[in-house]
Order: sequence, then structure tokens, then C-alpha cells
Amino acid sequence: MKRSLQDVLKDARAMVPEVSTDEVSGRLEQGMGETVLLDVREKEEFREGHLPDAISVPRGFLEIQIETAIPDRDTPIVAYCQGGTRSLIAGRALKEMGYTDVVSMASGRARGTRGPRTTNSHRTSCRDTAAIFCSPRSARKGRRSFSTPRFC
Repeated sequence: MKRSLQDVLKDARAMVPEVSTDEVSGRLEQGMGETVLLDVREKEEFREGHLPDAISVPRGFLEIQIETAIPDRDTPIVAYCQGGTRSLIAGRALKEMGYTDVVSMASGRARGTRGPRTTNSHRTSCRDTAAIFCSPRSARKGRRSFSTPRFC
């Protein structure tokens, strides 16, 4: 039986709860506890900016690397990516592998919504709501963050 991307995403949404960027931002402000922020974007995207303390396991290597990165299958995990699709599919894969407490950050960073502040090698932030994540390039342009926690 052929399945479309929409079919795959519908099934994934039935398995993996989605949380908003605002919810993740609130969790970060209160302290994440044992929750792991799992960035499933490509390594280059991660280097350009990521949430504080996030670990990088690209979606293409998830099933191969996750047991080393997060050995305890009961660890709370918030998966995120750029637009929310890779993290949702990753969440489904994690659930299928026996991880019990997995959520996907809906909308990722692409829609210009406010969300958690990111970090990068320059530890800077920006006003570019279209870019949301900080990058060394935007840092060189002198952009600064708003006082509200956001992806930046």
C-alpha cells in the first residue's frame, strides 16, 4: 500500500504529542530537569545555532546513534528541527524503538514564532524573526535579542 507524506505525518501525530515553541520556552525558563533537547537537524544546521544544552543526532543517523546518545529509554525527550516535520518523524522512530516520553516541538523554528533562545559558538542572538535561530553571520551584523525568550 502506497502512503503519502501526509499519511506518515498523520500516523506520527497519533503517536507523538506536539508541543509549541512557547511551551518549550517555558520549560527552559523553569529548568528542563532530566529532559533532553534533541536537535535532529543536520550537523551544519546545528553548528549555525541550537537550543542551550541540546544534543545533535541528525534524523538520518537517529536509529544508529540514539542508543549511545540517550541510553535510558524513559528519559523525557523534546525533539526539534527547523519546521517540525523531521522532529515528528524522529519522535515516531523513537517511540517505535521503545522510548517512552517523547514529544516533538511543533513548527520548529521556521514560522517566525517566539520560542526558546538559541546558542551558538558566538553566544549571540538576533532580531531576525525569519531566521529565528542565531548564526555567526547574523551575530556579525550586530543583531540583538528581544527580552522575551525566543529562538532568536
